[in-house]
Amino acid sequence: MKHFYTAIFFALCTCALSAQNFQLFNSDSKKVFTTSPVAGKTYNMAFEDVQVNGGITTYIPYKGLEDYETEMGESCMTPSSSGFCFPESRAGWLGNSVTANNLANYTFHTVLGSDISLNINQPMGDGVIFYQDSIQKFYFNRLYNSFENICGVMDSVKNIEIIHTDLSGNIINSPLNSFIIKTGKALGLVNFFVIDSFPQVMKPLTLIGNVSPVAGLTQITNEDLYALQPGDELQFNEKSIKFTCHAEVLYDRFVKLNYLERTDTPDSIIFVCRREMFQRDSLKLEVDTVRMAYNRNIIVATIPFDYSSHDQALYRKTLVMNDFCGEPLWSFNKTYLHMWYCEETDCWSWQDLPYLPMEESETVVWGVGRYFYHFAEVIDLETHVYDYQVNYFKKGQLVCGDQMIVSTKNLTLPGTMLTISPNPAKESITITGFETGKISIITLEGRVVKQVDNYVSGQKLMVNDLHQGIYLVRIDTDKGITTGKLLLQ
Repeated sequence: MKHFYTAIFFALCTCALSAQNFQLFNSDSKKVFTTSPVAGKTYNMAFEDVQVNGGITTYIPYKGLEDYETEMGESCMTPSSSGFCFPESRAGWLGNSVTANNLANYTFHTVLGSDISLNINQPMGDGVIFYQDSIQKFYFNRLYNSFENICGVMDSVKNIEIIHTDLSGNIINSPLNSFIIKTGKALGLVNFFVIDSFPQVMKPLTLIGNVSPVAGLTQITNEDLYALQPGDELQFNEKSIKFTCHAEVLYDRFVKLNYLERTDTPDSIIFVCRREMFQRDSLKLEVDTVRMAYNRNIIVATIPFDYSSHDQALYRKTLVMNDFCGEPLWSFNKTYLHMWYCEETDCWSWQDLPYLPMEESETVVWGVGRYFYHFAEVIDLETHVYDYQVNYFKKGQLVCGDQMIVSTKNLTLPGTMLTISPNPAKESITITGFETGKISIITLEGRVVKQVDNYVSGQKLMVNDLHQGIYLVRIDTDKGITTGKLLLQ
């Protein structure tokens, strides 16, 4: 994974840092964690408010939206006139709040009311019970200090082990048993666990991005997303539909890009690609060469990746590590919710529009770029829909998805005319216009449903086992490739 900014901090310099006493975080901390030991969903950390009263500091993490609506105040000036909004009060993974006594003894106030305290200055080797109920105990056991490279930053790290036992002291092999909490002088909290619903949820986390000092994954840019190289391939389906009294398909096509050249400039990433466009309605194939450029410095998102500030319209956002044919790649998902913030009641309300609200959602994938996009809006009582979905890509040695089989040098054999009869058909067909070749009958989604390797022109071919619909018939011969359309009734 690219874009991991590197900063080297020596032990003699850490005394000048704000985290010099191994404090877990401060009011300006912005971090992102992922599940451990296998990366999956990410968990962001930032604070809406920090309150200081004597030696006690209270950190209030930013909240998520509740599933229920509440009544807005009369002076709320959001665009909605419905009178209701969704409160921003759902606790994050850190719980409702965190209090720190002299930046050494931290207490996490969970949703379930089971406060968890951690003293990062506890004596070496002392086991301290931090949670106990009728069936189990959890201990903090201070282990050792270490000097480690974490997300590109050399840091002095304090290690505290979690021990999970039953009431008799027998080890319980849970996800948190033997897990090591880590906190660094420069980075603050490095390893921790999801605490809002502890102990019902036991999920260890590890740091992958940190702001101040900059470490690891702090932002998503076009340079991260469009990390393609010559030899890579990408195929996607895009379609545009207009709805009035009935649906009118403006276009529905598969587009395949073969990346031939890449040029990097200080501002841009420039590709030269061989492009094949296959129109699914007409079965027409167009081949050309295109040049595509991306501004490498455009920032798609920054930590915290799952949050919209109050001066923006609300988006639902997630950053997650997904499996693509055995290869883990980061995916960033975003859905526009058309909600606006009401400061008086600390909640989000729908925007009032004189028409149906626009729909927009997108998924982008590291090294692949845009992977999914959906957009729909109403214009002059007409609904316009655009959809984009990658169905296949080849990136280095990774090949993933199902490729629509349309790639060819020649769509029609010179001097020949392909004939399929009868057409429409029900039981069987014969194909003429060539001598011998391989026949492939392909759905409009690109799936081969019937194939004959050595078909002789005029031979009877049974098709009564196929469903009704439109198919692409492709004939491969030693002279080239030709295609035709078949309608089964």
